[in-house]
Amino acid sequence: ISFLGSVQLGPVNAMVLQTTLNKSLRAGLWVAFGGSLPEVFYASLAIGWKGILQSNDTLFKYLQLAVIPVFIMVGVITILNQYKSSKQRKKPVSLSDKTPFVTGLTLGLFNPQLLPFWLTVLVYLNTYFVIDSLQSQVAFIGGTAAGAFGILSIFAFATFRFRERLLRFFHRIPIGYFVGSIFITLAFLQLIKISM
Repeated sequence: ISFLGSVQLGPVNAMVLQTTLNKSLRAGLWVAFGGSLPEVFYASLAIGWKGILQSNDTLFKYLQLAVIPVFIMVGVITILNQYKSSKQRKKPVSLSDKTPFVTGLTLGLFNPQLLPFWLTVLVYLNTYFVIDSLQSQVAFIGGTAAGAFGILSIFAFATFRFRERLLRFFHRIPIGYFVGSIFITLAFLQLIKISM
């Protein structure tokens, strides 16, 4: 479920793509690893707060509203960084740099879809079996992170494998502008979703 749920293009997927193209496969995998860890946090919250959050629409609305300025800020910063880097000569990238991990972790933590997604999955799964023992909860939580890391790793490896084709594609529209636009679009889609 986590693997399939992470297929849609979102902030972490887009950043894995950009980081793998602009830096390296290793850096893209660090973003993937950092981006998959918040699954553990949100799946744990979903298990612990299932009853409370299902009955509290206001809290959901505030959580979803809080990410809009974050996505806009990340989008604008990504576009500005692309603009600056296109004006400067490229500097060599240090592979010991752990910034991609922090980027993935931050984007995953501010993903507004994770908590409602895992609550919905839990409600659905509870019609078939109950996730109440410690072993089943640990398996569920571990599976959320493993599935997300699996699909994000595939994004990184596929980007690395087809790097030259993607670079030719993004030569006309640099990847930073593309990814920044995705973040800003996600922010506005989130605003529209909350407004309805």
